[in-house]
Amino acid sequence: MVGVRLLLAALISSSGALWAGDCRLMLASQSDWNNKLGFYLDLEATTASDGSCHPEGVTLYLGVADGTGWRFPSLRQAWQYGHTYKVVATIAPAYAELQVDGVTVAHSPGGFAPFVSPVTMNQIPDWAASPTTYLAVQGDLTISNSAGSVTAHAAGTELPSEVILLTGGTLSGSIQFTSSATDTQVIATPVTFHQMNTAEPLIDRWGQSIQSPWSGKVKSDADLAAADATEQSWLDALPPACGYDAWGGSVIAGWRQTPTGSYTIAKRKGYWWLITPDGNPVFYTGVGDAPALTWDMTPLTGRTAMFADLPDRTDPSYAAAWGHNVWGDSGSVDYFAFITSNLVRKFGGDWRERETALTERRIRGWAFSGLGKWATEVGDLPLLPVLYSSTPTLVTHIDPFDASIQAQFRADIQSQVAGRANAKRILGWSYQNEIQGIVMAAETQQILGMSSGVPAKRALLDYAVNTLYAGSVSKLAASWQITAGTLDALYSTSPSPPANDLESLREYYENELHKFIYNTFKQADPNHLYFGFWIVPGWWADPSDWRIAAANCDVLGYDRYAFSLLTPDLVALLSQLDKPSLIGEFSFPPTYGMERGFAAYPWANAEGDAASGEAYKRWVLDAAREPSTVGVMWFQYRDEPLSGRGPGSGPLPVYGEHYAFGLTDTTDRPKYDLVSRMREANLASGNRRLALTDPPPHGRIRPLVLRPTTCVVNRLE
Repeated sequence: MVGVRLLLAALISSSGALWAGDCRLMLASQSDWNNKLGFYLDLEATTASDGSCHPEGVTLYLGVADGTGWRFPSLRQAWQYGHTYKVVATIAPAYAELQVDGVTVAHSPGGFAPFVSPVTMNQIPDWAASPTTYLAVQGDLTISNSAGSVTAHAAGTELPSEVILLTGGTLSGSIQFTSSATDTQVIATPVTFHQMNTAEPLIDRWGQSIQSPWSGKVKSDADLAAADATEQSWLDALPPACGYDAWGGSVIAGWRQTPTGSYTIAKRKGYWWLITPDGNPVFYTGVGDAPALTWDMTPLTGRTAMFADLPDRTDPSYAAAWGHNVWGDSGSVDYFAFITSNLVRKFGGDWRERETALTERRIRGWAFSGLGKWATEVGDLPLLPVLYSSTPTLVTHIDPFDASIQAQFRADIQSQVAGRANAKRILGWSYQNEIQGIVMAAETQQILGMSSGVPAKRALLDYAVNTLYAGSVSKLAASWQITAGTLDALYSTSPSPPANDLESLREYYENELHKFIYNTFKQADPNHLYFGFWIVPGWWADPSDWRIAAANCDVLGYDRYAFSLLTPDLVALLSQLDKPSLIGEFSFPPTYGMERGFAAYPWANAEGDAASGEAYKRWVLDAAREPSTVGVMWFQYRDEPLSGRGPGSGPLPVYGEHYAFGLTDTTDRPKYDLVSRMREANLASGNRRLALTDPPPHGRIRPLVLRPTTCVVNRLE
């Protein structure tokens, strides 16, 4: 049985806008909708004109399938705040019944066709996650039949509603249970409705939940100074690591490449390696978004009352903590960075310099190779910038066939990399991020509807004629059901190709786009590696996007959030390629049992800091034995704000992401149970890979490289 936690109906989209036209909270589900199998129990409401769901519009549904259709015994009533409703659903061979507080409220005759899967609960579907004016909190879930009974414990239900309010999500889970068409299943769970209340302060002066019972909170500015003294002593006590060059490369590997002054790649005995500027192999471990001196910010406009003690806006000491329209918001939205105000309180006027220096010391002390995506300059630590361009786009991407656009893009990229082409600390370059690099079919169709003079449209149609229809305009016209006898006539049409042809055109456009971008970077800076656009496996228009991304880079950079790394789907994707790869983002943000008010990241999370560190160790050491993977980079250096990083404005308690991704919290305190385990994994990862390519003689370890002080060899544990 998997323990499950708190259930909350107030899930807010990352953009502050509505994701869907209704709200759903899945209390229990073991179902296959399309094949009409299984059951689900949920709360549903339709979004009102004000953009939120209200308790008077909530319906309790029991969906029951019999293999040929669904039926829905239900209850809609005026739900009362503060009352705990005892919900019991019974699914028998010949009927289904719904009870609330011991009263039968719905009865539906009919059969039942079970679906074989775990029972999932505590889930708010992405497509039904409008804001709500209420909280629906679920207690323990019990499901039983004659074969037995299982219970999922809902820890956290005793937390103050103000803390629950901040979580903005659910701790979903699942339990193993086998339903039967010839047996009677009973599903029981309590549900309590709470009213949203942001009239009283929810966030204290340090960015923490005021009402949270978490005992480790900062309670005074003096706590910040005390935490710094503790950390300095902890860092002082760390033995320096042995056997590395200045860039994290192993000098005890027994081999090296010719130094080039830049990071390069090499394949050795079937395994790809990243090679440091000094010519040594490194399994790269990095941290993204550091030092983040003024980020993440949280929006204030429309909800300042929920923040207990913001500094005076006119105080110049805290000027850097304030922001305005930081996401390019429509309207006028003020933002605030609690990390900045805490650094000012901790270090005083030279907070920028002291925190930047501390960040460098931390990264080295935690045995990371350097920084990653979204990071800025921190001493000589390596980093991997993500660049963007202001070059005009056709729809969402530039026209790689337009000579004037090509010239603008080349000049823009050249200006951004100029002066850093010989910088050893640059791991390489990347352009845009994740889904931004994917060309969608709708974008391709929109280009086909543009005027005849648009270079991209002409190139797409030329490709269609020459490649898909063997040079015959007439064959294309017949297939596409348009009138065109020549290329010029074809350019003047606004065709809607069959789906297969449109997909071929989409892939052609995307490949030419990324080929041009790749070549532009290599022309602007031939010394450094290019990592692409950080494709996300599965988050694309078609699996062909994976191969297109891989074809147009030196190292395939991709982001991956999952509980396990080497899943069959990822192994299959990586095995398609003979290309080194690097994971640009992954994380296991702790949920802390909802106690601190953070949301539960659904794709990967951990109970606490120690569990997060153990998950990191497994991930990194698995990555070190995967043949194509040359490194991994954790997202991110700091926790996101409890009240969300935006964008958005208004009265809701959370806008945007608010996960505990960080290695440090919003008061700039390290998570020791996490970073100490990260240090262990980082020290072992290089030797884990070397054991596969260059195993030492039997019974021996790699030689210790002596330094003036006692140090730790990076041996494989």
